[in-house]
Amino acid sequence: MLLVIILSLQLLGKKKGQNVKKLFLMLSVLISVLCLLLAAAPFTPAVAGSFLMLILAGVLGFKGYSKISLLLLCINTFSIVVSPNINESSFAGLTVISIIFIFSFTGVTLGLPKGVQRYDSCVDS
Repeated sequence: MLLVIILSLQLLGKKKGQNVKKLFLMLSVLISVLCLLLAAAPFTPAVAGSFLMLILAGVLGFKGYSKISLLLLCINTFSIVVSPNINESSFAGLTVISIIFIFSFTGVTLGLPKGVQRYDSCVDS
């Protein structure tokens, strides 16, 4: 867990006045890792948390936070793939899963140029 905290703080950068954003993003990574650990058990509702974190990853990716959104996307996608709670045999279940995945991956993909521009502006100054 400590490694995840250090990694998430390193990905965020060192800008002044960004403590609330850093705390929010660090907590989202910690919640995602917690959902990943709990998703392996068949009786926990941790998959719902992973779905919410996938939607958050899409929103953060669209806003331009590309590094943290890709980290959230990887953790939560793995959490959903590993979970035995997912019922892929029904059409409704597959539809919901595919809509959430399309939303999150599209948000991250559309936000990548914003993240690159934000990174270039930090490097130039």
